[in-house]
Amino acid sequence: MIWVDIDRQASSPEGFTVVVLQRLARSGLLSDDRARAAIDGAQPGGEPWQTLTGVLSTIDESLVIIVDKAAGADDSTLRGIVDVLVGHPSLRVIAAANEATRLDEPGLAFLVDRVTVSSIDLMFTEEELGAALQVDPATAREVHRLSGGLPLVAHALARANTGIARSDLLAVATDAMEAFMRVRIEAAEYDPRSIDALARMSLADELTVELARDLAPGAEARGILDAAAHYGFGSWSEEGSRVFTFIPLARELLRRELHRRFPEELPRLNRAVADWRLQNGMPVAALESAVVTGDLMLASHVVKSSWFTLLRQHGERVREILGSVPLGRLRPYPLLVMLLAICYNAVGVRRVRGLQLFAIAAAATKSTNGEISQSDRVFLCAAESSALRVLGFHTRAIPPAQRALEAVDRLSTEEAEQYREQLPRIYAQLGITFYYGGELALALEVLGMGLALAESGQRDAGFSCLAMLAGIHALDGDIPEARRFVELVRAGGWPDELLDGYQGTFYRVAEAVIALEELDVEAAQRHVEVFAPHRATSEHWLVMACVEAMVELQAGAAATGLVRLDSTVAEHGRSGHAPRARRALSTVRMLLHLALGNVEAARDVLHRDAADADARTMVDRARLALVTGQAAEALRLTREAGRSAPSSQVSAEAAVLEAVALLRTVGEVHSKPAVDRASALLVDRGQLLPLTLIPAADLERLTEAIPALCTPRPLVSVIRHGAAAQALTPREQVVLRALARSTSTSAIAAELSVSTNTVKTQLKSLYRKLGASNREQAVAIATARHLLPPDPETDGTGPAS
Repeated sequence: MIWVDIDRQASSPEGFTVVVLQRLARSGLLSDDRARAAIDGAQPGGEPWQTLTGVLSTIDESLVIIVDKAAGADDSTLRGIVDVLVGHPSLRVIAAANEATRLDEPGLAFLVDRVTVSSIDLMFTEEELGAALQVDPATAREVHRLSGGLPLVAHALARANTGIARSDLLAVATDAMEAFMRVRIEAAEYDPRSIDALARMSLADELTVELARDLAPGAEARGILDAAAHYGFGSWSEEGSRVFTFIPLARELLRRELHRRFPEELPRLNRAVADWRLQNGMPVAALESAVVTGDLMLASHVVKSSWFTLLRQHGERVREILGSVPLGRLRPYPLLVMLLAICYNAVGVRRVRGLQLFAIAAAATKSTNGEISQSDRVFLCAAESSALRVLGFHTRAIPPAQRALEAVDRLSTEEAEQYREQLPRIYAQLGITFYYGGELALALEVLGMGLALAESGQRDAGFSCLAMLAGIHALDGDIPEARRFVELVRAGGWPDELLDGYQGTFYRVAEAVIALEELDVEAAQRHVEVFAPHRATSEHWLVMACVEAMVELQAGAAATGLVRLDSTVAEHGRSGHAPRARRALSTVRMLLHLALGNVEAARDVLHRDAADADARTMVDRARLALVTGQAAEALRLTREAGRSAPSSQVSAEAAVLEAVALLRTVGEVHSKPAVDRASALLVDRGQLLPLTLIPAADLERLTEAIPALCTPRPLVSVIRHGAAAQALTPREQVVLRALARSTSTSAIAAELSVSTNTVKTQLKSLYRKLGASNREQAVAIATARHLLPPDPETDGTGPAS
């Protein structure tokens, strides 16, 4: 066996032949005299291949020639080696190269027997490393992770102290190999500029060619990384888009070089890596690298570029990353403090800490001394507004929302473009704040601005604005406008996680309301089913509860709707019983009671929960007046409500109730203007539900007065007339309580000390008043209408002893 290193001298046919002849003489396979004569014949102007062939024909032994660094040989040299192989079947050549050569051409397989061994095949496995270094499997696994199985790592560690602790493996291997690798690279004439480029590229754990070009402008990125892969410094992925990954050892060596030679470039390189990670959907990795390198200004940029993704999908990781930074270092970066505060607030046991940080960050939003950037002010004010809103402080959330809106207007063109994808989402949050704060017109304007901005750029970012616009218009009774936005959602191809999640709540609200206005209860039920996983946690729970209750009401399941409504309120504890929640639910709760025939309960709801001197409340009182036969009072209330109606929904309901009251009092002829107005309003706004919320007799009379009214399905009243809701006598209340405890008529008779016939008579009257046909229905209806009186044995003190 002889070994030939291809250097400048051995790269030509003449030089290669001379080296081979010298090695043959040194090994004793060729006499010195014969070698000198052959070398003379191989000099320039001679016939080197004929000379070499003649010499090899005189050697009887099998010969192996190892050609190292074969990529450095001329093409003519490599072709000559193949010709020699063809003429000497017993000859073997082992060629090592760090890039493709003539020897890799497919056609050579027809001339010579060839086996190609790649650089990957030469790498040590975990088992081989364990055997070579005589270490346990865990240590061998760690060495393999650090080195990728690079043979020179095994060589370096084998020569070092064999008792190396696992925690010291990287440092020991790096120190032992650094000089060796430099010599190796220089011997291969590796361009020093390529090392500089690799050092810059090493800042990223994973590299695409595009990112490599950003990190090392002007370098031939693909060729440099291909060469690095050939040297075993890393490898390309085989699946999907090609990604280059350094082995940890090579990355450590290159990063040492980076910090030693190019420290002034680190901010630019960190920013390039962070931007690439952001563009490729890796905001957590971008934030973590910025924090690890101590560049909190860059961390703020990452947060502004991915605020909503970090909050909604990575709250726990954000707490881990930012929570590890001392508050003293975070304080000058209020945006990071605000993000950490919100993430802490989402965890019950850390809420106090979250509120402390929130106060620190919120104070910065009021600063006017220019210490924070305009873009930071946008995010801080929007975050403060959203946090206050979610905590239930809707009025207090308005001023920071207004400051955020003003800050957006003052953004420079560069800043607005830089955070363009986030701005529609900020507009959406501001729009939600203005909506819940009672600023309806401003909410619609802001949401429209967000949608317009998204449609001209990042379409997906505008989904929240689109969904909110659809839902708000639907809830306000502007069905044509709601339908227009719903059609945009339907045609958008949005993923289910958007349609059915928090961001899609108001879209589903719009779909459900539109379905109800089309009298399609089944379709409405399908849309509200998606609320189930979100009722307990969503800030939109009151809207969900109202729409679900309306669906149950139209489905003829008022008792179920009332029970579910009470359950939802109880689930939200104190906030469920707050004045705002009671006001929001008062209308639908009253309607459910009227559908059950419980006029007194409906009256109590309005007295206890509804807002005073409010157009919505006046319409509800007018409806109650109609049910109880007070048409004149209903007429007065509807006319007053119509003058200050805040929405098309309230206007349409007031107009329908006014028409009904006039039909009752002055007849069809004199009520025609009011009937025509109600009809025109319903048609223009695409509404039918107001017609179902009047007693059946009034519905029949009104529809007869509107002969041109067309409906996709039959109109059915969900309101019982007041006469059906007679009050229970004290004796019937006693019987009802006994009925709730027992299923046996004889047992009730024994408990009340009366005959079974008397109990049957009393039950018949009770069932009639409740609208029930059996015990189960009677108890369910009485429970839903809050008619079961307290049991004296358990009232107030728990179970009797």
